[in-house]
Amino acid sequence: MSGIPLVEDLMDHKFPTVRPDTRIEEAIDLLVDKNLIGVLVVDEAGELRGIFSEKDSLRTLLHGSFSQLPDDIVESYMHEPPATVDSKMDIVRVAQIFLGNNFRRLPVVDDGQLVGQITRRDIMRGMREYR
Repeated sequence: MSGIPLVEDLMDHKFPTVRPDTRIEEAIDLLVDKNLIGVLVVDEAGELRGIFSEKDSLRTLLHGSFSQLPDDIVESYMHEPPATVDSKMDIVRVAQIFLGNNFRRLPVVDDGQLVGQITRRDIMRGMREYR
């Protein structure tokens, strides 16, 4: 690989998503069954609306007094993406964003459309290949 890799070189193009109206139980099952730390929430047009994370799942479990999940939808518990990046951004810049924050993945959005996601591990892999 020559030059500094770009987000598009390392991002995940295929990953599970949920809709805002997905039932909480279904979203939590997805996180647990697929061993995910979070899932991106997209609308019918493919636009990013939020993130439903492990922390959001814990919030729903506690809200339901642990014994029962609330009969609710993801939209009620998801949070706004802390930041997004575009596919043409270089990974050094993305690494700086990760270093300044606690999140482990970033949605990749081009022209308002979700096109991928990139993780800290993807950045590490790219830096290893770049050196």
